[in-house]
Amino acid sequence: MEEIKLATQKLKELGINVKFAKHVFKNPTGYGETAKHKAEDINEMFCDKEVNAIFCAQRWI
Repeated sequence: MEEIKLATQKLKELGINVKFAKHVFKNPTGYGETAKHKAEDINEMFCDKEVNAIFCAQRWI
């Protein structure tokens, strides 16, 4: 989570608004949601007219 917070802060410093997908924080141990939820999240982002870019992140253990 610390890496996500740092990346979010850096993007905001560059003037980039950050928006997270609906399911991204539902699992407290990482983004381990179901494939259905992940697909729903990315499809919603592609349909959102306010979203100009999508960044994907992976948590390394």
